[in-house]
Amino acid sequence: MAYRPVLMLVAEGVVVDSETNLLSVFNVLEEITPFGYPFIFQRLATVSTTERDPEDPGLPPNCSIRFMLDDDTLLDTPANIDFQGRPRNRFKLTVGGLVVPHPGRLTITLVVNGGPLQSYVITIRPAVNPVAAAGGQAAGPANNAG
Repeated sequence: MAYRPVLMLVAEGVVVDSETNLLSVFNVLEEITPFGYPFIFQRLATVSTTERDPEDPGLPPNCSIRFMLDDDTLLDTPANIDFQGRPRNRFKLTVGGLVVPHPGRLTITLVVNGGPLQSYVITIRPAVNPVAAAGGQAAGPANNAG
């Protein structure tokens, strides 16, 4: 008796075609280098596919999606996973306005029956100064003398 991970990814957008039930994913997120902190994900979509054995409940207990930046929980929200009598389930969640306060490892975890089933990691890099990145002089106290 076990639930098994098949696929998990995080992107800016995930769309399910209403006629074919095919999944379209755009702008898969693997690594982000923001211009500053705090950084806000305007839209973040996670999709997770899991399988179950026939004797496993079709509604797994105590499911959630957890967003952690290193050891800090940014969001932990219930996940309504319903296999609807099938051996495979696809769960999709879109979050708007997730605030990331500093660089680190953003780990998105599907929790089933109180324990982690599968995770996806996005590396959040240190901020890039947009002026310096464009070849100009970096902003800062030493460069702001009047």
